[in-house]
Amino acid sequence: MNFILRELIKKGYVKVQRFKNSNNKAAYIYVLTRKGINERVRQTQHFLCLKMEEYEKLRREIDDLQQENVRLDKKKVGTDGRRRAVFLDRDGTIIDDVGYPKYARQVKLIPGVVTALKDFKKKKFLIIIISNQSGIGRGYMTGQQAGNVHRRVLSLLGDFGIELDGAYYCPHTPDEGCDCRKPSPGMLFDASKKFSIDLSRSFMIGDRDVDVETGRNAGCRTLRLRSAQDQSPGLVAADLESDNWEELARYVLDSVPSDET
Repeated sequence: MNFILRELIKKGYVKVQRFKNSNNKAAYIYVLTRKGINERVRQTQHFLCLKMEEYEKLRREIDDLQQENVRLDKKKVGTDGRRRAVFLDRDGTIIDDVGYPKYARQVKLIPGVVTALKDFKKKKFLIIIISNQSGIGRGYMTGQQAGNVHRRVLSLLGDFGIELDGAYYCPHTPDEGCDCRKPSPGMLFDASKKFSIDLSRSFMIGDRDVDVETGRNAGCRTLRLRSAQDQSPGLVAADLESDNWEELARYVLDSVPSDET
């Protein structure tokens, strides 16, 4: 008999009962007395009280965090409770347009885009890629190769501390008649539902007419980044056209009311 058991018997919490086993030999069992049962109940109640105190403390902390999140979300999205976003074409807007890129080594960021995206993040804009990638449907690249290119984009932006909030790609060819291929606003609508985005206070930025048309179809304000090789105005009028990211970013940032920054 160990020391603890002896002490429990001594204090009256446990008693020894003698009986004969199957071999007709004396054996002993140890059972809780009424006092022992009451003590066990008391200890259990005490333990539960402590756990309830911990639970209440955690619940208050969670409530405080939720209230803080609501405050930050209101600051992020403005008075109507919906978020602002900058939707970006990829090829020719974020990275050089090399025509159906399928190798990660082809990915190079366009000058000025890093600073612009950082500034958008500071103003609490969501940053979401909206891109047609029909090279997949045309067989110019595999889905895995397209994924490698996308991951390279994420990696290069991540090197500067920029994290995209989302990316939507349409892999279909024009002949497939899908609902997602630009200039259909389908991908923007999907993003709007997922992230609770106010499209009327958001922007679509791209280098081609199809990007401008997509933004207009979704109800966004539109900006067109002209390339060094193409300085002519687009056939579809954007709210602003420029050959540098700095000017485009300034236009977006100036749209944010001072009481929402």
